[in-house]
Amino acid sequence: MAEILDQTIPYELLVRFGPDGTPAGAHVQYLRRITLDGVIIKDDVQPAQPVDLAGFPTSDIMSDACRDALAKVTAQVAEIATLNGKLDLSGADLTKARADLATVTADAGDLRKQLTDTQAAAVVLESSLRGQLFSLNDQLSQANATIAQLQDTIKRLQTAAGGGQ
Repeated sequence: MAEILDQTIPYELLVRFGPDGTPAGAHVQYLRRITLDGVIIKDDVQPAQPVDLAGFPTSDIMSDACRDALAKVTAQVAEIATLNGKLDLSGADLTKARADLATVTADAGDLRKQLTDTQAAAVVLESSLRGQLFSLNDQLSQANATIAQLQDTIKRLQTAAGGGQ
């Protein structure tokens, strides 16, 4: 007598993980296989349907895959924590650098003001010194003229005194 066998066996499992790394849901597809005396006469992949992992038959391969996935998630969580620590340190360094930049910028502003004030004072001082120099040149010219008159007078007196003897 011919033996017809109609079986439904797990074909594919899709597991989704949530943001915290824990399984959030799963779908399974079953394969409906019909055999006649051990010869497959029909294979139909059934539509995906939600599955409860607790009641789903798993194999050693599935256990290894879950263990590997959990190990990877644990390593990634540790890496994220390390990177967050580095990010916090970088944020603190950035805050300090911004404060230092603000200080340097304020100092540069003060130095610019001092330079502007010094330049203005130098212009005023230069003008004053030019005025004094002009006045001194005037006085020197007058003194030179007086010296020239005195020398002239001395020569006349010497000439008159030498010619009268």
